[in-house]
Amino acid sequence: MVFCDPENRIPAIREAVGKIARMRLCINSPVQYAVKPALEGPQNHIDNALERLRKRADICMDKFRAIQGISCTAPRGAFYAFPSIDIEGVDDHEFVLGLLRQEGVLWVHGGGFGQRPGTAHRPYCHPPP
Repeated sequence: MVFCDPENRIPAIREAVGKIARMRLCINSPVQYAVKPALEGPQNHIDNALERLRKRADICMDKFRAIQGISCTAPRGAFYAFPSIDIEGVDDHEFVLGLLRQEGVLWVHGGGFGQRPGTAHRPYCHPPP
């Protein structure tokens, strides 16, 4: 999407449209029709799925602990992690762009979840050693 705003008079509108565009992480309407059959149908796949998610979370947490300047609270029911980047002179947006360019790994920076620029994400507790 492109905005023609050479005088920068609509930054709030640009930000609001960006937030709406980032709602890609939410469930879409057609999939909502599948909720009832999924909840009422067979549930024997859940234990296997949970075990795979636990293993992936453990791998991520081990990797985060090994990186200086990165900390993360272990997920307790989410399928994502929200690491804190505390590297001198680098904000989260710069960090994720560098990570994408250098390693081909895509993260969403904290601002992608509504964090104000210039603020730092800090975990509310640290993972166990």
